Amino acid sequence: MTDRALDLLVYGPAGVLLTAAGDMPAMAATGRQRVGQELRNAHVVGRFVVDAGIRQLGGRLARPRAGSPSPDGTGDGSDAPSTHQGSPARRSPAPGAGSPVRDAAVDRAIPDYDTLSASQVVRRLDGLEPPELRAIVRHELANRGRRTVLHRAEQLLGGTPPAAP
Repeated sequence: MTDRALDLLVYGPAGVLLTAAGDMPAMAATGRQRVGQELRNAHVVGRFVVDAGIRQLGGRLARPRAGSPSPDGTGDGSDAPSTHQGSPARRSPAPGAGSPVRDAAVDRAIPDYDTLSASQVVRRLDGLEPPELRAIVRHELANRGRRTVLHRAEQLLGGTPPAAP
């Protein structure tokens, strides 16, 4: 019993201290390597976030203002979508309309558009030209405002938020 108490209270802690003292350079090197790797990872992630923020800010600053032509040249920039907490404004259909507002350009670009789910629409956006993508965005903003569709169209249009109708 006395031997166990001595092992637990004296020899065990002494052994740990002596082992740690002897292995201190190796432990410090391991700690330095791990902390250094975490700092490098944090730096890469931070740089990515800052660069993405700069691109997003540049896109917002490049957005047309009222009275200036929109990127597609179809009107003035006063119809640019307003944002609230980073999401595009949703416009409701015309009063009394029970179904989505019809758009012939959208029907030509993607037949039966209004019957498709967002994932089905997103898969079809890759093959569209910019004027067709802008028509899709206008239609989406005027009707359902599906964020996945709007974000993919924005990516395909070069990352700049497209103008609303």
